[in-house]
Amino acid sequence: SSGINAEWPLRPGLCENEICEFLNNMQEEFKAFEVGTVQPVWEFIEDMQHWLTSPDSSKADDIKPIYETMTSQQNHILNVLNEQGQSLDSDLCVFNSVLKAWEFEAESVTESLLRLRFPHEETICEYIEEYLSVDKKYNDALIELRDYYGVVLDKGKHGGWSREDHILFKHITQQYPVDKFQRSTLCLEMMKLVISHKTEQELREHGEWVQLNDMYCEHKRSIRNMHQDALKKLVATAEVDCKQQWVMVREMQQKADEILSQKEKTARIFEDLLRCRAEKLKKIKAEEKELAEYQERMSKERTEFERRRAKQRKVEKEKIQAFKDMKSEKKEKSTDCDSALIPLL
Repeated sequence: SSGINAEWPLRPGLCENEICEFLNNMQEEFKAFEVGTVQPVWEFIEDMQHWLTSPDSSKADDIKPIYETMTSQQNHILNVLNEQGQSLDSDLCVFNSVLKAWEFEAESVTESLLRLRFPHEETICEYIEEYLSVDKKYNDALIELRDYYGVVLDKGKHGGWSREDHILFKHITQQYPVDKFQRSTLCLEMMKLVISHKTEQELREHGEWVQLNDMYCEHKRSIRNMHQDALKKLVATAEVDCKQQWVMVREMQQKADEILSQKEKTARIFEDLLRCRAEKLKKIKAEEKELAEYQERMSKERTEFERRRAKQRKVEKEKIQAFKDMKSEKKEKSTDCDSALIPLL
């Protein structure tokens, strides 16, 4: 026994049941390896120790070929283990990519979307509906794929063969490169020798089933990758959209703040204008009141001045009249005197 099933395909889409089956098969193969290889080696070691404690020259010829067989078997096992170790390193690289895909799926897409805090709740609802639509398309594609390859899947994991025969069939096909000349003929001839209990028709039919099953696995992997890419694109689009929406909200908020600031500034300017206008009106009213008081005062002074002037003119007029009267009286007296003197002459 080689110890490890080299046929095991690590591929995207590996489910938990397949992993459990792989582990169980590996344990069974290790047990078979222990019974077929390890135990005989320990028994040979015990026999050697017993022979060394009590050497028997008659058994030396029997022990030497056994030792050479054991040594050859160990070298073969080491070579097989080395080849399988290299194969496992390659498989681990593939499995690492599978784990990364699982890590993406382990975190629910809905949780990734709900963790995004959109400024508008209806946006997250739209992305949830889009996720459900993508998931439904994926499930519908898987159902359609299973229906298309129904005949292949109905034959089970090993195409109706036993697990051992199927693994042996796969091992033989892997020994010949795909581009090797007459690969099919060489594989078929080797299978006739190794899997001699199967007819040529059964071998050909199983080969066709393997090809169809590989096509099914490849299509399933392609659908799964498309589904993962769609989900990643959906989450990435949602993250970008969320950032853009918050940028727009901040810009709108900034514009609203600027408008509010401008309104407040305008209101302050208007209040300043109203205050200046009120102060000017107050000043104008004060000036008008002062002017009115001045005009009233001037009017009173003019009236008083006119009254005094009229009184003064009256006094002067009376003086002039008195002077005229006195002068007229003097003139009359002088005339009377002259009149009186004339006769005397």
